[in-house]
Amino acid sequence: MKSKGNNAAAGRRPARDTTAGRKADAPSAAKKERKPVTMRLDLDVIDYFKAEADRTGIPYQNLINLYLQECVAEGKTLRFA
Repeated sequence: MKSKGNNAAAGRRPARDTTAGRKADAPSAAKKERKPVTMRLDLDVIDYFKAEADRTGIPYQNLINLYLQECVAEGKTLRFA
């Protein structure tokens, strides 16, 4: 008789560790609620953040969010020429 608690005995794969070999997304205290958005960004901006993603191992969309969070935290204001 097969044991319910033993995945190998039941012919199933053992649970996969999805965090193995993955760098942390970002140093943050707690997960905040997020909302998906669609934005049109200049190609050079995307290329910059993708290069930073390759360098840091953090997904480029997370890096964009981190930068925007920094702007919010520091109260940065936009300057137009």
